[in-house]
Amino acid sequence: MLCEAFLKELKSVDHPRDHKVIDVWLIMLIYANGGALEKAAKKILKSKILHECIRETLFDQCIHGNTELVKEHFMSYLSVSDYLLACKEEKAREFAAYLFTALFEEFTDTYSRQELVGSLVTHIGSGVSYEVSSALDIMISLTSNNSEELIPISSHITGILDYLESFGEDNLRKVYDIFCRLALAAGFNTGSGGSSVANEVLMVVRKQVSNPDMKYRRMGIIGVLRIVSTIASTDVNAAVNCSSSQQPNCEEALELLKMSVNSCKFVTLLLIFLYDELAALLDSKVIHSSIHDWVGEHVAELFETPFLADLENGELPEKYLCDGIEGELWMKLDGNISPVCVNIMRLAPTSPQKSQSCLQILMSQFSLLTTIERLGNEGSLGGIDALLGCPLHLPSTKHLDGANWGNLSGLQKKTVCYSLYYAINWIRELLNAFGTQVESRVDNVSQKARNETAVKLLKRLRNLILLEGLLNAFLKDYPLSLPELRYLGDCSGSASTSKFNIPKNMGEESINGASSKRQKGCKGKVSEKVNPDDKLKQPTILDAFKRAGVTVSQATNKASSQPSSSGMMSKDIEQDATDPGELGLIDLMAAPVKLDMQRYKFRTIRATCLSLLNYSECQGSSSYLQTELPTYLYLLRDLHNKLDNLNPSIKPFLSTSKAKYTPTHCHKSTQDFLDKIQPLFLVLRKHLDGAVSMIKDAHSFPALLEKNNQGY
Repeated sequence: MLCEAFLKELKSVDHPRDHKVIDVWLIMLIYANGGALEKAAKKILKSKILHECIRETLFDQCIHGNTELVKEHFMSYLSVSDYLLACKEEKAREFAAYLFTALFEEFTDTYSRQELVGSLVTHIGSGVSYEVSSALDIMISLTSNNSEELIPISSHITGILDYLESFGEDNLRKVYDIFCRLALAAGFNTGSGGSSVANEVLMVVRKQVSNPDMKYRRMGIIGVLRIVSTIASTDVNAAVNCSSSQQPNCEEALELLKMSVNSCKFVTLLLIFLYDELAALLDSKVIHSSIHDWVGEHVAELFETPFLADLENGELPEKYLCDGIEGELWMKLDGNISPVCVNIMRLAPTSPQKSQSCLQILMSQFSLLTTIERLGNEGSLGGIDALLGCPLHLPSTKHLDGANWGNLSGLQKKTVCYSLYYAINWIRELLNAFGTQVESRVDNVSQKARNETAVKLLKRLRNLILLEGLLNAFLKDYPLSLPELRYLGDCSGSASTSKFNIPKNMGEESINGASSKRQKGCKGKVSEKVNPDDKLKQPTILDAFKRAGVTVSQATNKASSQPSSSGMMSKDIEQDATDPGELGLIDLMAAPVKLDMQRYKFRTIRATCLSLLNYSECQGSSSYLQTELPTYLYLLRDLHNKLDNLNPSIKPFLSTSKAKYTPTHCHKSTQDFLDKIQPLFLVLRKHLDGAVSMIKDAHSFPALLEKNNQGY
């Protein structure tokens, strides 16, 4: 009766200042006695914590400095911590994290700490996502601040390894972080308990990397890169004060990395995953120079030969046919001075025995290459800036009109679609790479170079819009499953994630005529002294489309970006293309619905590219440019999808699209993403005001149609 009266009275207390330490003790005593009131005591305590009536300071006064007093009730405190950690409410789990940490710090005896660690391991193996994640966060906190004290009981922590198969990527990273911290605290090469943990983890990841099952090999890649991140980090090497025999072994890290690359060499999706993970690691941590140098040499060697072809006076030395499809150079931003082209056409055959898988890897290799280039040149990509403006070798535009398209065989249509698809994703990675040059200030990049890069990126964005519109039209006529260009694991729902896609040995694929000119093309900047009336003269892509009979919607005719020979943009395309043929009109303002159904397979446009909203192709113009609306609309659609991804659990009713619900931010937290886009709010307001003013002014619509007819 007395306990019931106390709980009733306690429940009526509404203000934190009215609660005393004795309240906590009485709750714990009632809880320890069990019986019918145990459940009521837990519910009241949880409610008080959620409403911030009982705070950490009260428990702090109970626990810290009162070891002998609390010792008799240790299991009760631990049980309450377990209860709170299993709650759905984040605030309750945060309070549990405090309790686990406080109990660990106060009770230094082996038995108490074994019980506490064992309890955390049980939560980690519960299979409840929020509970698992919070328990791992607590364990990471303990290993970060008390790693040496955990080494004697590390054998109890290794039980986590039994649950590896049930973890997603984020939790796998946390698990490997825990063991890497333990091993680092003891030294990877000593005979301590920490070394025992290190040996066990190394054995596990080696087995996973060599496992024929993609699931386990992916787990091994994550483990290897977490180990590399830990033992090859320059911060760790500078901070750890230990003997030379205990120094983190960078050779061990490099050996693990080489083993991972070799194990994935013939498994396309896993190699993509490895390159993307490695690029993210290098971008976020300063890694030992031996690792950095090896990665740079490896990716440069693989990238240059298969994917680039030399040009002579801006043209290929000889014409190339692929499955009966003639090739053509598209989108020469730098005109005829480009020394190389991206040779998509040669690598686009649809036969799996040919080199299509080489193109699947192209984008992830390029992403890793640009990361290495930026890290080695103080953030600048000046050494490879020729790749931004060089042309793409794609199917000739004469194959893209309705009549000729209808005469193509199924194999030829696949070649065209795959070529456009890889070109789309190449441009997406160009935006990702060179968007870093305009998104933030790089000390050795001038403002003039930054503005010129921004203009080229906007032109590439127009190229991207056009290519997506074309491919969307072709997919309406010829439905086709596109290859995955990023590893999605279980997210994609595609059978290809569970099967090996084994290409030919990439080293056997080479392009004849590779020369030093190619290397010079990648490393040399485009000359600013070339007369624009000389080598830069060229027809637009849509001039070629007009000759081929491809019809582009009149209201949205500005997806291409090249200046014509007269210095003006292409005009009156709609009037000259009176027969849309089998493909119909290509509306570049509309969302590409067919393409969006497979958008989850595409390379992700990173948040850095949204900074292009700050730029205009006409840098000297202060007026709101109506003709640039399609590019702004494209970026805003992408931003909308990214915001949807921040809360993927809220899925529209009866939605079947997977494009918006796959991870896209590459280990970035929601807060990191919001911090990155916050500076864009002013320019978003500017574009909104500009669009509203156009709507209000009825006379602006004819002008808009006329202007949009120029250059798309």
